[in-house]
Amino acid sequence: MSRIHLESRYRVPTLTLALSGTMALGCSAQDAADLGDTALARQEVTNLANLNVAAGSVKIVNTYAPLAADVQQGAAAVTVPPSTLGALSLAAGDLLMVYQPQGAQITTADDGSYGTVSALAGAGLYEVFRTSGSDPQSGRIQLAPGCTLRNGYATAGKAQVIRVPRYRQVTVQPGVDAIPHGVLTAAAWNGTTGGVLALRADTLRVDGEIDVSGAGFSGGKPNPGSGILSTDEVAYRSTDSATGAEQGESIAGSQADYDNLAGRYGRGAPANGGGGGNNTNSGGGGGANAGDLAAYTGDGVMGSVQLFGAAWMLDPAYLAKGGFTASSGGGRGGYTFALNAQDPTTVGPGDPSWGGNDRRERGGRGGHPLAPDASSRVFFGGGGGGGEANNGQGGAGGAGGGVALLLSKVVTANAGGCINAAGLPGGDSQGDGAGGGGGGGSVVFSATSINGVNVTAFGGKGGDNNAPGAPIFGTGGGGGGGFIGAPTAAALQPELGAGPAGIASSSSATAFPPNGGTDGSAGVSKPFGGALPVCLPADVSVTYIAAPTQVRVNVPVKCSVQVANAGPEDAENLKLAITVPPSTTVASEPAGPGWTCTRAADVYTCTLPALAAGAAPSALSFYLAAQPSAAETLKSTANISADNAEPNLNNNAASIAVAIDRTEIRGDGFTCEAAGPGRASRSSGSQALALLMGIAVALRLARRRVGAEK
Repeated sequence: MSRIHLESRYRVPTLTLALSGTMALGCSAQDAADLGDTALARQEVTNLANLNVAAGSVKIVNTYAPLAADVQQGAAAVTVPPSTLGALSLAAGDLLMVYQPQGAQITTADDGSYGTVSALAGAGLYEVFRTSGSDPQSGRIQLAPGCTLRNGYATAGKAQVIRVPRYRQVTVQPGVDAIPHGVLTAAAWNGTTGGVLALRADTLRVDGEIDVSGAGFSGGKPNPGSGILSTDEVAYRSTDSATGAEQGESIAGSQADYDNLAGRYGRGAPANGGGGGNNTNSGGGGGANAGDLAAYTGDGVMGSVQLFGAAWMLDPAYLAKGGFTASSGGGRGGYTFALNAQDPTTVGPGDPSWGGNDRRERGGRGGHPLAPDASSRVFFGGGGGGGEANNGQGGAGGAGGGVALLLSKVVTANAGGCINAAGLPGGDSQGDGAGGGGGGGSVVFSATSINGVNVTAFGGKGGDNNAPGAPIFGTGGGGGGGFIGAPTAAALQPELGAGPAGIASSSSATAFPPNGGTDGSAGVSKPFGGALPVCLPADVSVTYIAAPTQVRVNVPVKCSVQVANAGPEDAENLKLAITVPPSTTVASEPAGPGWTCTRAADVYTCTLPALAAGAAPSALSFYLAAQPSAAETLKSTANISADNAEPNLNNNAASIAVAIDRTEIRGDGFTCEAAGPGRASRSSGSQALALLMGIAVALRLARRRVGAEK
């Protein structure tokens, strides 16, 4: 029989958070190794005071550190540079997130396939877990017992660790008079750390703004030099800046990483980063995030076809495909430099009458879409590609949106608050190409109740070209929309608009302001029904007692099942399975405060939504009685589980064994008594069972009567 062991090192206050079960699971049940003398002693849950983001203030609540060494799946510790450990302000019992933004592999052929993701590898993987201690000398951080890493993480993929604060209530205040609303945000991605806002709370009230717009991948820069004005540059990737502008940062790496992948310059789109505009003066492509992988062509979405259909029909992509393009991912950058005034609705791209670089279709390709999944991978928005610049007047690509991971039971707003993860607009230009817009970021909720909050993950607008007069320069492509994930039960209606292409101010572009720049595609809102990769260990246990332990046939046995949670975290979605022995009468079904029990075949399944660390609810009680055909021993088992990781499986099951005494049993439960020949009466056990069942029926009738009166 399993007994409850409430070890002092797991005892925590009962005011610890109890969040929805969609936040648990995903961690191994194996015990983690101990750090020994280097471990921090404090094991309780670190609940901070309520967080209030006042009007007029901008607050960052996370701290960050890069991963110092690769770590394998199943590991029980991670390591950061010792010099960064103090900045994390990490204590035992705190939550930590590991996130790897990059590391994907792409094809590098100098053609339209360039940048296609051939393997995601560790890009986008993330998880959250409780910690149990750290070593300031080595920078080693121990996962709490019950948690091991569900993924491996690589330093080459710029994996980082992020302290995740937890609160009872977070309030982001609205604006007051001339004071703007409060803003809760993340440190921008700097190529090593940042880009992520992650927190845990009972209630998140957003009357102001949660904003990770532009906190993701960086945009490409305009190139510092250019080739010959009339040269037709068709390269998709190059190490020569004369070819075109920089490509946007992506899950495949930064611009410096592209130097090892055949070059950072050129119109090709590396993964979800936008391509750089090619010589001369074409616009950069928009970055991307979530979308339909099969619908990608790199040509973006031809916008406003009712107004500009005649001009679009002259575009090479329209002619090749026989229709207006509607590619997923980012938008394509606008055409190269045109010197002379012509009618864009009758004179197509590449016609020599345009002069200059003949207004060719050589803009940066739109970033490739990705397929995020809240239960395993989320992505930064890709950076937009830079505009080609031979005169130092080009626009840079816009940064992509960051990641917001909001682990809260309830998300609400009473004053029209908003949560934004947009890509930033591409940079405008004057006498050169404009930059592409950044791709939208990612927002992931654990809450099943989301009310009154506007949630957006737009792609960034492509940069405009503001050159006056007849010459026309390339506009920036729009960024693709981002990703929003919430539990299936959440009533969420997010906005996932695509970034529009920029416009040209040239008098020659009056009839066709996009000048070849296309819009990005909308992002993806995807509900999930499983669990987020969050490991919150809770040691749940069960004790099963029967009295008496030896009875006769038809004599009721009182059964009691006691469940407890030794912590250190609150247990979520507890499930207790109780078996019913064969040939047994259930005189009264299992019942207890807060529990809901149902029977299927010979098993009762009883559920409890939550159980605080250190708590033990009232026992479930019920009565069983052996029928005459029952075995010699009445045996039953009880098994308890929760959505949490389980640090100790040795106390999750218990059983009872009640011996059946048949020494006086004759026939169908009758005994012979000294009442004269041929006379028999039912045994006391049968009488007791009948009485007990009668009482149970009476109680059920009384409950129905009370319910009807209400």
